[in-house]
This record gives sequence, structure tokens and C-alpha cells, in this order.
Amino acid sequence: MPWQHAIAGGQGNLIATSFQSPNFQHLLQGWQVARDGSAEFNNLTIRGTFFGTDFIINSAGAFFYSGTPAHGNLIISVTTAAGTDSFGNAYKADISVYGSNNSYLQLLVSALPFLARLVLGTGNAFEATPATILGGVLGVGSTSNPFLEIDGPTVSGSPASQAFMQLFSAAENLSAEAQWYVQVGDTTATKHGIISIFPDSITMQAGTGAGPAIKVAAANNVTITAGTPASPTIVTTDTWHVIGQPGEPAFGAGFGVPGAGDQSPRFQLQANGTVLLDGVALTTAATAANAPLFTLPSSAYIPLKRKRLAGVTSASGYTTAGQTLVNVAPSTGVVSLVPACSGAGQQIVLDGMRFPVG
Repeated sequence: MPWQHAIAGGQGNLIATSFQSPNFQHLLQGWQVARDGSAEFNNLTIRGTFFGTDFIINSAGAFFYSGTPAHGNLIISVTTAAGTDSFGNAYKADISVYGSNNSYLQLLVSALPFLARLVLGTGNAFEATPATILGGVLGVGSTSNPFLEIDGPTVSGSPASQAFMQLFSAAENLSAEAQWYVQVGDTTATKHGIISIFPDSITMQAGTGAGPAIKVAAANNVTITAGTPASPTIVTTDTWHVIGQPGEPAFGAGFGVPGAGDQSPRFQLQANGTVLLDGVALTTAATAANAPLFTLPSSAYIPLKRKRLAGVTSASGYTTAGQTLVNVAPSTGVVSLVPACSGAGQQIVLDGMRFPVG
């Protein structure tokens, strides 16, 4: 016949609401096992594997799944080494989060004593090495310096890949623009420098909070403000483009490089949004009126309206000896010599000619 007990009734079923240690106090001390299946212990030692409805903890680590543990639904693992779980899911070392298409995010906390590395894997076949974000502290005490480094992935054995960082507005209608402020220096409002990145411009502000500042706007122009004689503002925004050199505009028919000792014709976009011309062009044959010297390569160098620039020449056939006129055309960017030249060997000096792009 079934045995009877004051705590466990027939067939060993628990009759009492719960049974517990004499010193049990909820959330304070002792232990309790309740008839509804809940339990409370002060300390708990489990030898072997701890199975949950959507997680498993064992000697290899902690594994969390999307639903009942199975192949293909591992979403988080916390381990000391890479391996494969009992369902065939490959997992990575340390703390890892898994997405679709074999993509993953892996936090390596033990690569170096001072370094934490966040590994971003796409899972695509072309990816030989995932992208990484490195963060850490170099040095100790007053000589310590935090750093953050973003490295793009290695694709098909090539290290020259790209890393992207995108900032978006909080509202799709752009009522709130995406903004990124990078502070350089200490945390006081009067000493740090700021780099502000907006959808249409980048501004670099000096540590005084009032200037100097450099702004690069969407129209490819650069604005400089607030330089002083004691602390001038100097910015180089472009290299010199020498006419006739590889990758640069070619000379027009009838023009070429000058003799030894003279600078070949060249141009440069200045920080204040103007284009500076420099050097000497030499005729190689007679030229007609409005003959093209060269053509500016892109809209970044081309004015909105036609520009007429006065210069100096040794060419013959001018109304006033020693003077010439250079024309810069909008839209096309053609830089042309307005007067005709009678023959080869005549110089057209571009030194100091300047015009605004906007």
C-alpha cells in the first residue's frame, strides 16, 4: 500500500506547501523547496551541466539560444576557448554574439593585458580576417593613455580594405541632423579642441572655443577664421597640379613647358576657396586668339562665372607691350590665352593669377 508521510504523501508527492531549513528567511538565509516547483538556496553547487529552457552552462562556458537549444540558434556564448557545442554550433572564444549568415561580434578581453578587441565578422567568403575595433590603455598611473583604433577587414589576402563609420539622423525626415563631436584635450570648456562632423560640413575648432577654425563644406570649399599675428592660421588644402605631368591636365595645342630655371604652369586650390595659378607657359608654335592653355579637371577648380585675369608676357602682337589677358571659362574650365601669338618661344607668365571658385 502507498506509504504516508506528513510532508510527502502517497507516491512521494509533496503535501506541504513547502519544506525548508529551520533558519530560512526569504532572500536572507537558509533554503526552501516549494510545492509549485520554485526553490531558494543560499549557495548552490552543480556538478556537471546546468540546463535551462534556452541556455546551457557547463565546463566549456555559458551558451544562450533563441528558443530551445538546437543547431543553428546559438546567439551568445561566453567561453575561454573556441569549440563546438553538443548541437553542432561552432562558437568563438571569450564573449561572442552571433547573427545571420554566419556573422558575429566577438569581444576578446585577453589578447593583451591592456587591450580589449571587438571583432566584427560578416561571415562572407571573401573575408579572410574580420574588421576589429581595438580599445585599451597604454601605460599606468599619470602616464596612461586610452586609445581607440578601427581596422578594416582583410579581403582575399589583401590588407588594403575599407572600414566604414556611418552617422544617421534620429528622424527620417532629417528634422534632427546627425552630429558627431570629437573633443581633443581636457574636459574644461575653455581648453579642449573640437572636431564637429555634420551631414554637410566638417569644422575643426581650436582649444580656446573661439578660433581659429577650419570648415570644409559640401561645395568643396574651405573656410578659415580667427587667425592672429601671434598664432596665424595656415592650412594646405591641395597639392600643386603641374600641367603636362602624369595624371594632370595636358597643354593645349601650341603651348609647352618653359626653359630651364622657370616654373612650369601649375594650379592649386587654396584654403580660402580660390584657385591660384603659377608658372610660365611657352609657345611652341603660333596660336590663334583664345587658344586653350589647359583645362581645369573638375568643378572643384572651375568658377561659376567667367574670369578675365591680367598677366605679363614676352609675346608679340599685343596692344600694350608686356601685358596679356587669360580667360577662365565657367562650366568647361578651359583656361585660354585671349590674344594670338605670332610664333614659338614666347612666354605667358601666370604667376599670381587667382580667382574664386564659388
